[in-house]
Amino acid sequence: MTHYASKADYLNRRQLPKGLAKTAESASNLAPKDNVAISEEAKAASQLKPEGVPAEQPEAPVEGKNIKENVKDSLKGKGNEVKEAGGHLLKQAGQAIGRALSSSPLPLPTPSIVDQTAKTEDILSKPNMMNDRPGVFFVTGFHINPFDTDEMGLTGMSRGVPGSQVFKWNQEDNILDQIRKIPPERPLILVGHGMGGDTVVNIANKLNSADNGFRKINLMVTLDSIGWDNDIIPQNVAKNLNYISDQDMFFNDGPNIARNKETSSVVNELRTENHNDLQESPEIQFEIFQNINEVMAMDRMKTSIQKAKIAMMN
Repeated sequence: MTHYASKADYLNRRQLPKGLAKTAESASNLAPKDNVAISEEAKAASQLKPEGVPAEQPEAPVEGKNIKENVKDSLKGKGNEVKEAGGHLLKQAGQAIGRALSSSPLPLPTPSIVDQTAKTEDILSKPNMMNDRPGVFFVTGFHINPFDTDEMGLTGMSRGVPGSQVFKWNQEDNILDQIRKIPPERPLILVGHGMGGDTVVNIANKLNSADNGFRKINLMVTLDSIGWDNDIIPQNVAKNLNYISDQDMFFNDGPNIARNKETSSVVNELRTENHNDLQESPEIQFEIFQNINEVMAMDRMKTSIQKAKIAMMN
């Protein structure tokens, strides 16, 4: 409801033709000048917003402004990584379409896995091999939200595994360089989240070649992988734990399938945590650590047997 101090005030506040405007001005001049109450009321009424006109929004709190500025600055800093992530996904999509168009209807023969069991003479020829650590690699994903970190996820988990290394999703070549330094007799474990999950599957496929000796991966953990063509697990992966979130439709990853069920065990687990919380779930972390410890225990047992053989030969 709009209040007017007088008829003259009402006419002044309307956009009237010039003739009526002059009449309104004359009427206003006739009003008594010493009527302070009316003039004050008119002044207050003139400041009121007509009904239906939105009031001015209060200025945002300084704290809110700082958060917006932090997000804006963080996204500016991630510009190159955003472009790289987008280009990476588009490239994978193109490759997947190309493979689909050119694929043969007949199944291709699957090469056999090279035996990874170390021989006694190899150990004797490489005495320092027994001192090399197993390869454990945690590969983090891409975060567009500047407040999302891996500190309580993969980065935090790596601190509980002595000798493990942490890489980002776009450091695939660096990871491969580090893997090639590890003797094939030592266990290899890969853990990836989001686009990091896609990266570890790519690495597994590259290692599953004659050039890389069909390098065995004892354990590969994928948490809501983001990317194309990462659902088929190659035969050089002994065990794959695949955690899938049922909360995020955009990030939702499908179940993984073993290319060769005789050599690879694939376990798919649907979880209620959202994409970002998967890596921070205590239950999931417990299962991952449990499986890592099993691989390490088998490695220690094999190492003890090999040392005993060497001692007997001496």
